[in-house]
Amino acid sequence: MARFESTLIEKVVGEVADKLNHTHLSVTDHLVGIDFRVQKLSGFLKLRSNNDVRIVAIWGIGGIGKTTVAKALFNRMHRTREFEGSSFLRDVRETSMQPNGFVLLVLDDVDNIRQLRALAINRDLLRPGSRVILTIRDLSSTTSLQVDKVYKIEELNEDESFQLFSWHAFRRDRPVEDYKSLSKEVVSYSKGLPLVLEILGSHLSSCRDILEWRSELEKLRKFPHKDVQGKLTLSFNSLDDKLKVLFLHIACFFVGMDQDLSIKILKGCGFFPESEIGVLSRRFLVTIDGYNRLMMHDHIKDKAREIVRQESPEEPGERSRLWH
Repeated sequence: MARFESTLIEKVVGEVADKLNHTHLSVTDHLVGIDFRVQKLSGFLKLRSNNDVRIVAIWGIGGIGKTTVAKALFNRMHRTREFEGSSFLRDVRETSMQPNGFVLLVLDDVDNIRQLRALAINRDLLRPGSRVILTIRDLSSTTSLQVDKVYKIEELNEDESFQLFSWHAFRRDRPVEDYKSLSKEVVSYSKGLPLVLEILGSHLSSCRDILEWRSELEKLRKFPHKDVQGKLTLSFNSLDDKLKVLFLHIACFFVGMDQDLSIKILKGCGFFPESEIGVLSRRFLVTIDGYNRLMMHDHIKDKAREIVRQESPEEPGERSRLWH
C-alpha cells in the first residue's frame, strides 16, 4: 500500500509540475539573427558536460540584445528540461538594492560580486552541471564574478539589420520598393543595434509618405529618439562624477584623436586618463582602434552630446562644451 501511495504521489506531483512549469519569457516578436547568437552562447556554456559548474557573461553595448539572447536560450533550455530548476532574474543591479527578492540561472545586468552574494549565489555551492548566465555592462566585473567565458555579443550585420528594421517598419522581411534607399540610411545609422532598428522601424511605420520619412530621418540625426537615448542613459548614470566629465569631454572633443595625444591633453586638465579611459573601455563606452585612436559608438557619442545640449537647449553659449 505504501509503495502504491508513493507512486501515486509522484504521479500527481509530476502532473502538477507539468502544468505549472510553463515559464516562458517574453521576447521581441522578430528574433532576427538570434539562432546564431544562441548557438554560440550554448557552445560557451558546454551544455553536454556535467562535470563542473560554468559561468558565462554576455557583454556588449546597451541595446545590442544581451538580455534578448539570454532569454531566448533560457526559453529553449526550459522547454527541453535539461535542468531540474531554472530561474531568470531581471535587473539584478537594481533589484539587489531592494530589501528582498532573489533567485538563479540567468542573471540580467550584474555589475559586482556583492549582488551575487546578496543572492546567496556561490559556484562552490552549485551542483556540477549547473550553468549560470550573466549579462554585464562592465567587463572589469568578470574577475570578481569568477566568470569562465565572456561572450562579446556582435552587432547585427547589414542583412540582419534590414530584416529586423523591415519587420517593424513594413511588417515584412524586406523594405517596400520605394523605401529601399531610405531604409538603407536607417540601417547605416543604426550601426547594427537591434534596439535602434526596432524603435526607428516602429516610429517610421506611422509616417505617411517618403517626404515625411526624409523629414523624420533628418530630425533624428540632429535629435536622437528619446527611447534610444533612454536605454543608453543607464551606462552613463553608472559612472562616478569624474568619469562622467571625462566621458563627455571625449565624446565632444576627442573621438578620432590619437590616444597618446589625448592623454597628454587630459592630464593637463587634471584627469588620470590612462586608468580612467581603461574604465570607460571596459564599460564599452570608449574603444581604441587599430590606429591608436579614441573611438566611440555613434549612438553613445550622440547620447553624450545630447546630455550637453540639454544643459541649455536654446542657448548654446550657456552649455559646458561647444563643438562644431
